Amino acid sequence: MKISMLEPLAVLVERLREQSRPFIDEGRIAELAEAPISEAGKLERAKGADVLIIANSPLSKEVVEARKNLKMISVAFTGVDHIPAEDITRWGILV
Repeated sequence: MKISMLEPLAVLVERLREQSRPFIDEGRIAELAEAPISEAGKLERAKGADVLIIANSPLSKEVVEARKNLKMISVAFTGVDHIPAEDITRWGILV
């Protein structure tokens, strides 16, 4: 399972690495976001991901369309008005 973080969360990177270590060691988390990522970077990280983690930056339809294995989008934020919810629902992706 590949988990890709598409933006930094309001958590210290050291703490995030510490808490994610078991998943990183097992190869489940491919990338942690330590700084803002460009749209091209988001597209690259979405390819092959089973789970995407975002907070409150917009998630474009193009990024979601890059999915092949995507099963879930985890939103570490209140609300989902910044994601293409209609498309995600149609494609059977859990939010």
